[in-house]
Amino acid sequence: MNADADNAALLREFVELRSETAFATLVRQNLNFVYSVALRRCGGRTVLAEEVCQLVFIDLARQARALPIEYSVAGWLHQHTCFVAAKQLRTERRRERREDIAMQLRTLADETDWSRLAPVLDDSLLELTPPDREPLVQRFFGQQSFAQIGVSLGLSENAARMRVDRALEKLRRRLATRGITSTAEALGLVIAAQAVGAAPIGLGIVVTAASLAASASTASTFGLLSFLAMMKSKAAFAAILLLAVTVGWVFHQRTLQLRSENEFLRDRLEAATVEARLAAEKGRLAEDELDRGRAEQQELLKLRGELARLRGQVAKESSTASLSPPAQRWAETWQVQATLGLQETLLTPGGAWGTNESLLLIRPVTEEFADQRVLQYESVIITAPAELLKSQGLTRWSDRGAEVLSDGAAADLVEILEKGGATISRTTPTAPGAEGNVYVGFTEDDRDETLNFTLTPVPAADGRLSLSIAAERRQLSPDELQILREPDAEMRIRLREQLEARKP
Repeated sequence: MNADADNAALLREFVELRSETAFATLVRQNLNFVYSVALRRCGGRTVLAEEVCQLVFIDLARQARALPIEYSVAGWLHQHTCFVAAKQLRTERRRERREDIAMQLRTLADETDWSRLAPVLDDSLLELTPPDREPLVQRFFGQQSFAQIGVSLGLSENAARMRVDRALEKLRRRLATRGITSTAEALGLVIAAQAVGAAPIGLGIVVTAASLAASASTASTFGLLSFLAMMKSKAAFAAILLLAVTVGWVFHQRTLQLRSENEFLRDRLEAATVEARLAAEKGRLAEDELDRGRAEQQELLKLRGELARLRGQVAKESSTASLSPPAQRWAETWQVQATLGLQETLLTPGGAWGTNESLLLIRPVTEEFADQRVLQYESVIITAPAELLKSQGLTRWSDRGAEVLSDGAAADLVEILEKGGATISRTTPTAPGAEGNVYVGFTEDDRDETLNFTLTPVPAADGRLSLSIAAERRQLSPDELQILREPDAEMRIRLREQLEARKP
C-alpha cells in the first residue's frame, strides 16, 4: 500500500468511525511534510510555521467529509498549507504595519508638550472661523465619531473626516505662531487624550440644582415685567405695591427652599465623599490581601521546588547505590571493506537473536545542497526470521562477509523480505566522512546482547563511496540492562550519565 492510499484509508476511518487514533496517525505521517512547506512559505519563521501547521490540520479535521475527490490527501495538504501560510503572512504584515504606525504616532505625541499647549489651546480655537471650530469641538471635546459629526453638519462620514483634518491643520498653523510646533496627527492625539478630564464628584448635582433655581427666578421676573407693561392707569400703582409684596414673599420662600436644597445637596456630597474614601480604603485592603496572597504563592512555589530537588537528590543517591560496579563483558568484533557506485547496494549480515537474524543494506545517495550535489549514504536495517533469510540464501554469519548488489536487486530483496514478515527500518542520509552508529536488534528481558555497526564512509576519486564497516556484537552489563528496563525516561537518562562517568 503506498503512502497516499494509507492516508486515504486513515482519513476514511476518521470520517466514518471518528477514530482519534487514525487521525493522530495521519498527522504523524504528514506533519514533517506540512511543517517543511509552511516553514518555506513563512520565510523561516518557526513560530508562524507552527501556527500554520495547526490551522491546516484543524481544517483537515473539519473538512474531512467534503474533501474533493480529485485531490489526494498529500496534494490537498500541500495546496492548503500554501493558502493558509499566505493568509497568515498577510495578517502578520498588517499587524506589523499597524504597530509601526501606532509607534510613530505615539512618538510624535510624546514630542508635543501639553503644559505649553493647554494655556493657548482655547484662544487658538476661538481665532478659527465657526465652520472650522465646530467640527473640532464636536470631535475632540464632544468625543463624537465622524459619522455623528457628519449627521449634525449634513455631511457624509468621509466628508466630515476631511473637514476635521483641514480644521486641525489650520489649528496647527495657529499654534505654530505661538511657538508650539507639531504635526497634525500628534496634535490630534494630544488633544484627544488631554482636552477633556473628569469633573469633581458631586459637581453635577450642585450645578443642576443651581441652574434650575436660576431658571425659576428668571421666569418670575419676566412675568412681572409683562404685567407692568400692561398697566395703563393709575390703579396700576396699587397693583404694583401688591405685587411687590407678593414677589418679596415669593422670593423669600424660594430662598428658604434653595437654602434647604443646598444643605441637602451638601449632605449628599459629604456622604458621597465618605463613600469614595471607604471604597478607596477597601481597594487598598484588597490590594494588600492580593500582595499577601502572591507572596504566599511564591513561597509555596519555592517549597515545591525545594521538595522536587530533595526528591531528585534522594532518587539520585538511591540509583547510585543501586548501580553495580562495572562488570566484565564479552564482545565480538569484525571488519568489512567495500567500494560502492551510485547505483549499487552493500549487503552485510549482522547477528542472530533466537529465531531472528539481521541484515544491513547501505547504498550511496546524492542530495542537492546550495546548488551542489553532495554524496551521502543511506542505511536500511532488516530483521527477519532465520528461515525466511535461509530461503533467500542469506545465512552467512560464519564468515561475516559482504556482497554488492545492484539497486534493483536490493529493492526486490527488501520487497520479498517485507512481504515475508521482516521488519524494515531506514535511517536518514549521513554525510561522507562522518561516523554513524546503527543500532540493530532490541534487548528483551530474556536477552543480554546488542549489535552495533560503525560506518566510516570516504568519497573515492572516481565518484564512488568507499566504506569501512566495524561491527561489534557484545554482551550487555547488568547496569545497561537496568537502564533499558527502567520505565521512567528521566531516570534512564540519569542512570546512563552515571554509567558513562564511571567508564575509564
